[in-house]
Amino acid sequence: FEHHALNQNDEIVGKCRRMAMMHKRPV
Repeated sequence: FEHHALNQNDEIVGKCRRMAMMHKRPV
């Protein structure tokens, strides 16, 4: 369970970071 939760959290963090990067990109 712990490992699974950690993996899920890492995935969510990666998505958030990707979204932030896209938003920060200059248009």
